[in-house]
Amino acid sequence: MDGLDATEKIAEMVVKSPHYDQLRVLMLNEITFAGFNIVDIKRLFELAARPVLAITKKKAHLEEMEKAVKNLPEWEKEWKQSETLEK
Repeated sequence: MDGLDATEKIAEMVVKSPHYDQLRVLMLNEITFAGFNIVDIKRLFELAARPVLAITKKKAHLEEMEKAVKNLPEWEKEWKQSETLEK
């Protein structure tokens, strides 16, 4: 389901992990979860205090993403999360 909490939820899982002290980097496969729950990788870095590496299979089509996101409630907040994407 689309949402606005992926960044905070991932950070919480990482920080509360019993292995937190052993973690050196966070690696994500894509930055969207469950539709358009977009991870703000800069914010994740701040919250988890670990470098973040996000790998995507192909470059994002930002115009298409913006059109799709505009169909969601509170789309402005959701689109703000995409600021971490290379433009």
